[in-house]
Amino acid sequence: MRKLLCLLAVAAVSGCTSGSTQAQATPSAGLACEIPFLATNGSATADYVAVGFLKLPGGTFRTDPNAVSNLPPAGVAATYNGDSGRPWWDAQASRWVPASPSSTSPDGQTYYYMGKGGLHQVTVITGIDGVVFRQPPGVQGGDLLGVQADGVYIVFPAAVKDGTGGILTNPAAQVGVWRYDPGAGTTRRVLSTDNVGDMGGGALWIAGDSLVRVDLVTGKRSDWFSAPGMSTQFLGVDKAGLPLVWTFDNRGRLEIWHLSAPNRADSLYTVEYTGNPPIYGPEAVQGLLIADEHGVWFGANDGLYLYDRTGFHKVSTVAGLPAGPCQ
Repeated sequence: MRKLLCLLAVAAVSGCTSGSTQAQATPSAGLACEIPFLATNGSATADYVAVGFLKLPGGTFRTDPNAVSNLPPAGVAATYNGDSGRPWWDAQASRWVPASPSSTSPDGQTYYYMGKGGLHQVTVITGIDGVVFRQPPGVQGGDLLGVQADGVYIVFPAAVKDGTGGILTNPAAQVGVWRYDPGAGTTRRVLSTDNVGDMGGGALWIAGDSLVRVDLVTGKRSDWFSAPGMSTQFLGVDKAGLPLVWTFDNRGRLEIWHLSAPNRADSLYTVEYTGNPPIYGPEAVQGLLIADEHGVWFGANDGLYLYDRTGFHKVSTVAGLPAGPCQ
């Protein structure tokens, strides 16, 4: 049941927010698709036990025998050693890949990772893996932030640990966010800071005590959300590029929010829990939330949830993680 929220605990969020404290029982009318899905054992760590597709409505899961052959070590992408080893469904290539959608090109034909030698590009169909931007001399570390329409974004840190308790400092001229242009084969620095958070919707989002948006063009920072007494984690963005976060405290209260503008937030879901919450968080997801034409998908140890224009719904009781758009 939706109700008006103006809670003192979130007084820093300007304006009242409408939301529901629990998932509604039925999805929006017309939901009929199959979603790529990793069935899990229901644990807090989201260890998956099968890879396949979940049919909605109804929640019938079928395993995909091709999933194993498409993934390392048997598959063509055997050299991949990026940040996500779990399977994701590349809808454009109709293939399972070991790289999240945020690491994949918009056309689905290539994905990227930071590895030995620098930034790697992998062709999905052939598995050809090559370094397209070599690590600058004297630079240690580096992470892939994501792939946007205008290029591939990586970040080099100001310093890294050397493994013995010491610190290795990177050249100041190399620190920050760099954009690689696959069409031109060129790379340039766009931001000189390594405090960047996560990438989504064409921007960077830094979470902690609050949520801050960083413009990729100007570097301008703007405050988007704050919930006093709560910690904030960035979860991803919807199809319009608007962020979703969750807030939590040390007393076992968790709340999921959808932000429509700076300091304008809708509360989608609230739960009081012991141990771990049912909804899988960023550590289990190993990437951003899946957003498609139906809405935004949430995996959980008690089923699958969908947030759409009609609310937050539990659409299946099969525990698991969505791995691509529902088609």
